[in-house]
Amino acid sequence: DKARFKCVKLGHHKSIQDDGQSYSINWDCAPCLISNIDQWRNKFQNTNIYRSLKVFSIPSGGQEALGPFLIDIDNVCENLEDTLDIARKAVSYLIQDWKLGNGNIRIFFSGRKGFNIEVLPVVLNIQGSIQDQIERSSGVLDQIINYLRGQNTWGTSNQVSDKETVIDRIYGNRRCGYGLKHPCLRLHNSWNEWITSNGIKRRRRKIQLSINDINVMTIQDVLNRSQN
Repeated sequence: DKARFKCVKLGHHKSIQDDGQSYSINWDCAPCLISNIDQWRNKFQNTNIYRSLKVFSIPSGGQEALGPFLIDIDNVCENLEDTLDIARKAVSYLIQDWKLGNGNIRIFFSGRKGFNIEVLPVVLNIQGSIQDQIERSSGVLDQIINYLRGQNTWGTSNQVSDKETVIDRIYGNRRCGYGLKHPCLRLHNSWNEWITSNGIKRRRRKIQLSINDINVMTIQDVLNRSQN
């Protein structure tokens, strides 16, 4: 409901180092209108900037909703060919089993370790209180993970390939308690910047891809578009 929920929290972090140091996102003190996001982009040179996964009805907070429903596909070893393959399978599942299409799905290369797939919550029947939305989101994500895992019994319960690609359990689950484990979303078309172990600064943009793009593009095509 864009007319009702038009505020988000905004965050930023410095370039992450590949030496394993922890980092945290620095959040602005209160939600702001989505229309003010461009000011945030300018403040941090459109680099390593985020918005909250929750949206709010007014700048002081007010009513809350989740938006969008997020499938976060990552590979810690940066096997991006495998993450592209998993993204294709996840999108195919959403189209065939959930009857979704271009108007309901958005696909992004995150700029580094994988892909994000966003879906309008309402088409997945994700409604009710914020807690209801989190629990419903968790259930839908479990269905997607179970589909991708099939009968395989790889190490962790969210691993979806033999090459260690995983789906982040953003919403928690019944065993560990429902809640937003991953409460933020990198802003679209912003730069993902990091520092390699030998001190070199690297960056790629988070870019949007169409359903056709992910089915015909190679991972090198995706990287070329992201780096330009």
